[in-house]
Amino acid sequence: MARVAVQLTNFTGGELSPRLDGRNDLAKYASGCATLENLVVYPHGSAARRPGTNFVAEVADSTKKTRLIPFEFSTTQTYMLEFSNLKIRVFKDNGAVLEGNKTISAITKANPAVVTATSHGYENGDEVLISGVGGMTEVNGKRFLVADKTTNTFELQDKDGVDINSSSFTTYTSGGVSNKVFEITTPYLEAELFDLKFAQSADVMYICHPNHEAEKLSRTGHTSWTLTDVDFTNGPYLDTNISTTTLNPGSHTVGTGVALVASAVTGINSGSGFVSTDVGRLVRFRDGYGKITGVTDTTNATITIIKDLGSATASTDWSLGAFSDTTGHPSCVTFFEQRLVFAATLDNPQTVYFSKSGDYENMDANIGGTIADDDAIIYTIASNQVNAIRFMTATRTLIIGTAGGEFAVSGGGADNAITPTNILIKKQSNHGAANIDAISVGNATLFLQRARRKIRELAYNFDVDGYVAPDMTILAEHITEGGLTQVAYQQEPNQIIYATREDGELVGLTYQREQQVVAWHRHIFGGRFGIATLTVSDYANIANGTKLTLTKSDGTTVDFTSTTGTAGTNEFKTETNNNTTATNLKTAINAHADFTATVSSAVVTVTETAHEATGYLTIKSFDSTRLTATSEGKAVVDSVSVIPTDDKEYQTWVIVKRTINGVTRRYVEYLNELDFDQTDNTSFNFLDSALSYSGSAATTISGLDHLEGQVVSVLADGATHPNETVSSGSITLDRSAKSVKVGLAFTSLLQTMRLDAGSQDGTSQGKTKRIYDITVRMFETIGIEVGPNLNDMERIPFRSSANLMDEGIPPFTGDKEIEFRGNYETDGFIYVRQTQPLPFTILSLYPRLVTNDG
Repeated sequence: MARVAVQLTNFTGGELSPRLDGRNDLAKYASGCATLENLVVYPHGSAARRPGTNFVAEVADSTKKTRLIPFEFSTTQTYMLEFSNLKIRVFKDNGAVLEGNKTISAITKANPAVVTATSHGYENGDEVLISGVGGMTEVNGKRFLVADKTTNTFELQDKDGVDINSSSFTTYTSGGVSNKVFEITTPYLEAELFDLKFAQSADVMYICHPNHEAEKLSRTGHTSWTLTDVDFTNGPYLDTNISTTTLNPGSHTVGTGVALVASAVTGINSGSGFVSTDVGRLVRFRDGYGKITGVTDTTNATITIIKDLGSATASTDWSLGAFSDTTGHPSCVTFFEQRLVFAATLDNPQTVYFSKSGDYENMDANIGGTIADDDAIIYTIASNQVNAIRFMTATRTLIIGTAGGEFAVSGGGADNAITPTNILIKKQSNHGAANIDAISVGNATLFLQRARRKIRELAYNFDVDGYVAPDMTILAEHITEGGLTQVAYQQEPNQIIYATREDGELVGLTYQREQQVVAWHRHIFGGRFGIATLTVSDYANIANGTKLTLTKSDGTTVDFTSTTGTAGTNEFKTETNNNTTATNLKTAINAHADFTATVSSAVVTVTETAHEATGYLTIKSFDSTRLTATSEGKAVVDSVSVIPTDDKEYQTWVIVKRTINGVTRRYVEYLNELDFDQTDNTSFNFLDSALSYSGSAATTISGLDHLEGQVVSVLADGATHPNETVSSGSITLDRSAKSVKVGLAFTSLLQTMRLDAGSQDGTSQGKTKRIYDITVRMFETIGIEVGPNLNDMERIPFRSSANLMDEGIPPFTGDKEIEFRGNYETDGFIYVRQTQPLPFTILSLYPRLVTNDG
């Protein structure tokens, strides 16, 4: 048994598929990982702990899905927009944009609390932030809903609409202001939010959804935003009428309330004639056009003439607008070569509409006139199947992705601008795209394939003189299991593509093609979503001895069993009816010191008496038909988006859904910077939904209402602190501290692939081996564990006798050699884990092992 030293010098293979477990012949195998969780792969090769998130605010309505969309005027003026059901909220500089101050002159000690603010102008349901109040400081820094407002007063409610009882608060003395959370009203429903497509130019963003008119979001100031329908000029239109049906306007001059009479319904809405959904639709007649403002019946409508029609006599020279509630509105939008480009209405899913050059809202295609190069363009893609356009991305050419293939749009040559006479659309591949916007990375377009499982890289290849689209998930197909729902690109500092997964995980792809780095990693955020419950639905047929296994957050299990006789320890009797049996089950679980149970009818809700900071309480029922179980699970990332900042890093924002104190909450949060000051251990940011305190030494840390009832991890003056449970929005520390960070813990875990080294007779795969020693090369790291499995980890010592126990120590850079706890086995895995709110960057691993060739 020869001794051998192995070098694992980088992790640029990322997390590899379990299906590659036997492919040790692959070049990526040695640099890949079996698990890469809550770690980011640097292009240099190291694996570093992802930063934690800072809490910003709860979304407008936590019961509904919400989406983040970036608004970028420039790299120094960026906003994050929270799109929720029928409204938008705006964030800037890591906080919500608020309306102006309303001066508070009184707050009552009553149930409910009543605020006096002269001529406040609020409406019931508005959300306000109160600050600067003297005396009744309990309300400072908190958000409330306005209720029962009068001209000068309003009552306070919490986000769930429950009255605030201020009877026990300190008496109000003076001062204070309230600020309404700034909101913009939109037509978009919750179910439509993730189908929105957008494109931005300076302070104007165009937003598309097929169910609504194209919208224009304009910003003139932090609290000055407007959302209006795009007022298109003279188009776009459907094909010119070829039927014998004539239209006869009551007048031809510009004006309102003009009658428009059709001689027949033929040619109008596929023979249906005018319909009510035509209101708002443009109609071209001879040399002019107007907009339909009313429909009397199938042959009679009323229009507003916008451009003189030239004649009021009947004519077959007419066409109806392409965008309307009847035909559907565009689904996609982008800018290309000084044109605003729309595509894919419901009736014309393969048609692209280009504006006039340099005039974004002018869709005049000069129908019937002499075509000019800058005229608007309408082009329908010709293909064997009618597949809706899903995305458009502007690179050197315009890339169009449909449900059935990908196309490139050009002016017939590499440097030719697109005109109505030279536009050329060529198919490049047949993969098909999901209804999610693609992203441009360098010269490539990365898009999600139709089944939402594969990200493909569409780029020009000179060898084939065309575009190719390799699968970026081929070595990690498990990463996208269940499908992706949203994609965002963080260009700085490490070129990471983030995507939300259907099950709520955030996945990342470190992508630097020029360095051959394509590395996937997964991110599970701190906290949990879901409640552990048991529902009794058929007590009479629950077999005697049916087992329920409760797995605690620390991984230990407790079994409860049913009985038809007298119930003993950890037993519950099935009797009388479902409700009685549920009550008996609640009693049995409550009798165990590790659990607390409540019952409502036939549903038992279970919580842990002392929940760990990480992990979940899960329940397995061995009769899932009659004893239905639900469990706690990981926090769910609903949305991800990225904005540039004037700092060195782009900022990644997320909306995370958790169960907080038994209630579903969705929070807007942003990831901290990856880089930190290695000489200042109070600058670490490795907690989720975190808030910070900095000031005079304190033991009580308040303002943690968003984490009520949660077990939180604490970093006090740069040193770890025992976990605490948030109660009444605060925690009490064991020792005073001047700099405190409080948030939800998460675990970072790296698991290598099976080692293939040490054999003198071919491969070492499948042979007995033992890792007896390992050197870990680290960069700015403290507090990690190393071991052969998760149940046998050894924490590497960083603190020496010279360091005070209640003070933090600086990060360590260099090598640490430790004795490895491995036994003789055939796998040869190495696990590296971080569970504390401390930094962790692994540069390389150097295990030493012996392999038995016998």
